[in-house]
Amino acid sequence: MGIASSVARRLSSQTCLLSEFLNREATAFALPKLSKKAVLHGHCHHKAIAKMTDEEAILKKIRPDGQHSRNGLPWNGGLVWV
Repeated sequence: MGIASSVARRLSSQTCLLSEFLNREATAFALPKLSKKAVLHGHCHHKAIAKMTDEEAILKKIRPDGQHSRNGLPWNGGLVWV
């Protein structure tokens, strides 16, 4: 393992998606409340590197009374928060 490998490991440990950051690191940040229906679509490249749990958690924070349904969407893997 060379220097490049150790730099890559360090960078990897410091890298996250925006949803991961908001859900795990920015807990004091007040997310705006959502009054309308939201549609979350998990793109294949996103699901290939991460789960959608952080996105679902953020949706639950901005619309706590919502329910999710994985049915009835024109694309595969989407999430509707109603």
